[in-house]
Amino acid sequence: MVSLRRSINDRANNYNYKYMNCYLETITRTVSVSLLLIDIALLVYGHLNTGSYAFIFSHIISCSLYFLSTFKTNKYFVLQFIVFTTGFVLYTIYNFTIALTLFISEGFKLNLLRLSLNGGSSVLSFYSLYIAIVFYIRILNDACCDASSFEDEIEETNVQLIIEDEDYDDDE
Repeated sequence: MVSLRRSINDRANNYNYKYMNCYLETITRTVSVSLLLIDIALLVYGHLNTGSYAFIFSHIISCSLYFLSTFKTNKYFVLQFIVFTTGFVLYTIYNFTIALTLFISEGFKLNLLRLSLNGGSSVLSFYSLYIAIVFYIRILNDACCDASSFEDEIEETNVQLIIEDEDYDDDE
């Protein structure tokens, strides 16, 4: 009876693990596509200087590789996204403060659009950085623990539980 209960718990844990991976991949895809759209909007409406275009294009490439890493898991794509997004967060905070200053001092509608794009980009970049770190840790955990060792560990615990259950019946 104990082994059956343990088997059901193992299946539930396996299902929860797969569900969390699916949820994490869905969130990652949504965030990376949203960042791509905001980057394209920044290119069109952001009034950027020429030095910023290369930085935005590198972030677009980084987001694209991050999006592709959800289909075929690659820890290097996720790691490069973490590195580039850390720099991009600093850049978006800098642009957000400039846009906020211009909005307060001049108050044009175009500055409101620039303020909302840079603010949305910085908030989404912070969130994507958090999700990317969680995704990277999940990839590292999957790499260090293969499925066969996990199944062997489950079998060993089932045997131990059955032995403990038989000892318990002998005492009664």
